[in-house]
Amino acid sequence: MLHFLRISKIQLSSWQGNLVHITSSSDKRAFSTVGELERLLSQNIQALCRRCLGQQPTNVLCHLFGQELVIILENSRTLVEQCLSDKGASDLSLEVRQILNQHLKQEINALVESILQVSVRGLLIDTCTGLERTGIIVALSDTPLVRNPNRIPKTPAYKQARRKEMSRTATKGCYQPAKPN
Repeated sequence: MLHFLRISKIQLSSWQGNLVHITSSSDKRAFSTVGELERLLSQNIQALCRRCLGQQPTNVLCHLFGQELVIILENSRTLVEQCLSDKGASDLSLEVRQILNQHLKQEINALVESILQVSVRGLLIDTCTGLERTGIIVALSDTPLVRNPNRIPKTPAYKQARRKEMSRTATKGCYQPAKPN
């Protein structure tokens, strides 16, 4: 069965880039998978960092956990921050990072809402300069609709799928004591 998708470009508030967003009918098969949404978020966050900060992190990891989204930006320090730290102005470097994180917070909030199609209740962001990683936790108003909800940890569908899998493996090839005669 063919599904017709409507592709539209969404202009985010203060970000001048375009996000390609695909919408379709409410047919369950037309929704994206969890992996596709996580990958789309990762790619768009990398592009956002490249546009806003002048460089992109080496890796962006996104994972949905029910009504939470965890994002990790690897090697997220900018050249300005590194230069300030190297010159002994680590306090100024931390202040620059706090300003950058506040700007990223607003942009990522809008990006997450447009891709996952759920509102963001809150967003925490912090950077560990020693590890050169930025961690972001996004609290969502609801679990995003996906084609494979049993693949999102911490959801009832995931827990039910795990129980079925555990009961199936318990009866196959596992040790079962011999019945007494």
